[in-house]
Amino acid sequence: SEITACRWWLDHERRLVTPKVIVALGATAGYAVFGRTVKPTAERGRPQPLPSGVGVLTVHPSYLLRLPDEAEKARQFRLFVDDLKAAWRLVLQAYDDHCARP
Repeated sequence: SEITACRWWLDHERRLVTPKVIVALGATAGYAVFGRTVKPTAERGRPQPLPSGVGVLTVHPSYLLRLPDEAEKARQFRLFVDDLKAAWRLVLQAYDDHCARP
């Protein structure tokens, strides 16, 4: 699969950048980041441990565009924004933790 073929690249980037927070947009990204099958609508927004920090899974933006019901689309968009805000709070926490080190 493409994920397997490109695994070396993702692993290399993660070693170079050592991100404290990774946001995975959708099931494919979630599989690549977490190494397992994920369910974005069921697991979204919760921090999950990674070797160098945490990961946050959410839906892919294209999922929002494909929803036929406008009320559900609006609800899912609010949840998506909440997921991104949760990830941002983790970034801020990681930054504070980094700056607090002697």
